[in-house]
Amino acid sequence: MESINQRVLSLRALLPPSCVFEELPGNIATYTQVIDTRQAIINMVAGKDDRLLVVVGPAGATADSSALRALAAQLSSLSSSLSSELVIVLRADACMSLATADQVNKGIRCARELLLEINGLGVPTAIEFRDTITPQFFADLLAWANVSARSEAMRELVSGLSMPVGVRAPSSDVASAVRAIDISGGAHHFLGVSVEGVCGVVKSTGHPDVLAMLPVDGAAAGDGFVGALRRLHEQRPQTALVLELGADDASVTRACEEICRDGTLGARLVGVDMRLAVEGASAGGALNAARLHALAASVTKRRRSRLHSLAAATAAAPTETHNLRISAVSPLLPPACLLEELPRTESSAKVVGDARRGIHKVLTGASDRLVVLLGPAAVDDPAVALEYGARLVQLAREVADELLVVMRVEINTPVTPSTGPWPGLLFDPARDGSYEINKGIRQSRELLLQLNALGLPCALEFRDTITPQFFADVLAWASVDAGSEMLRELVSGLSMPIEMASAVAAAVAAGQPTPCGLSLNSYLLAGAALVGAPAIRGLSLTEPCVDWLATEQIVHTLAAAVRTRRERRGPPVDDDAKKRQRGK
Repeated sequence: MESINQRVLSLRALLPPSCVFEELPGNIATYTQVIDTRQAIINMVAGKDDRLLVVVGPAGATADSSALRALAAQLSSLSSSLSSELVIVLRADACMSLATADQVNKGIRCARELLLEINGLGVPTAIEFRDTITPQFFADLLAWANVSARSEAMRELVSGLSMPVGVRAPSSDVASAVRAIDISGGAHHFLGVSVEGVCGVVKSTGHPDVLAMLPVDGAAAGDGFVGALRRLHEQRPQTALVLELGADDASVTRACEEICRDGTLGARLVGVDMRLAVEGASAGGALNAARLHALAASVTKRRRSRLHSLAAATAAAPTETHNLRISAVSPLLPPACLLEELPRTESSAKVVGDARRGIHKVLTGASDRLVVLLGPAAVDDPAVALEYGARLVQLAREVADELLVVMRVEINTPVTPSTGPWPGLLFDPARDGSYEINKGIRQSRELLLQLNALGLPCALEFRDTITPQFFADVLAWASVDAGSEMLRELVSGLSMPIEMASAVAAAVAAGQPTPCGLSLNSYLLAGAALVGAPAIRGLSLTEPCVDWLATEQIVHTLAAAVRTRRERRGPPVDDDAKKRQRGK
């Protein structure tokens, strides 16, 4: 019975970035422009340049490359006349749509060729990154990039990017931008690809030039926007800000007001992102040059209100454009080698298959059981996790008629101030900062197989697009961050039932369907160890957990609730039973 890649139709080879670089190399003029523009933005953030960064591009990732060329030609002529006030960058997200087309390798070549062409017109380029692989193909040609502030994978990616980066957040969630800036400023280890196209463990140094991006919608730029700016200033006064403008005059007018505002907030506003409406028109035709002139006039007004101009300030710039904040990329064990070394057994396949089918029935209403995910917030010791699993499988058998119990095996934990610096068993199995990830991958798969051998189905949270290939065949359940576009795409190809992790309280309060299961941090001991304190066997190293006694009580209470509901409603009729009834 196959349980890996059931929803993946094909997996084609990707051209190594180094081959694309050799085929389509950048030239000295392009790299000089990239370096100079990056340094100008860095100087703006540092208060050494009082010009304004203006990122211009279509509102969507349109694949109309001709429209992008027309826009680049228009910006080329405007840039020189406004260069004293504005640093204009073209957001070329259309390139990304070329690179993610059906013919990916051809699309990557076309995208890089288009970026080189635009840079050749004297217009620096920018892209919004949505995964951890494409940056290796294009980053050397980019003066600016932005990512979603809510995606953990993107925050880690930012820590290794070479260009200044904006983290996009809605006005209602300024905290996510602040959190993204803080996290991306530190060193990280994450999975990615090297320039040679080898899947590996990327070690980053941390990014000091990360800016917050907040939207200014002309129709909704009221108290919500003002409150967002105030919260940003209160939470992180030193944060540099880029305003995302709508395709209307009102949002540009509002941006001009903020540029000229006295005080710290106006001084920290270093850029705007103009998203053009291009439906029914070319991107070039959608550009309103008057808006650029209005922004330039605001910069001049702001400059006059100060004692002197900083526009001519200079600072030393790096001489490279690629992987400036990557200190190493270590080879990663290929999934095929690991699966051969630690193959799935027939008993494991049965446990996984039975659990997936059972969960499917619960999710479709064919079963009135509850799916209950239990396990520690982070597995720190495989032996202790096995002891917990042995207890859990016995408990699961006692309530099997009412509950479908799955053990959460968290091997990859986010690094936060409250949970400490340890990233989990997968990345640092020795808990000493050695980051022996290949060893962690082996230990993690071995643990999952041992838990399956006990008769216990397992679940993981996926935080990137690479780890599923190492573990998907031995999992009955997985979860991902619903806020990550990259992980939402990953879900479309996963074989097991998936939880899109998001807040559910508001949905339930609004009358959404009753949840069909729950997830609970549970371990042998209650609570969590203090950050930096010695480890205690069975005590969570990260988030607090309920202890085993409380776990038993909760599970039996849930089982009793299911029995009560069943008595009131009666058992559900599954599809097979309905077919048999129709047959009679």
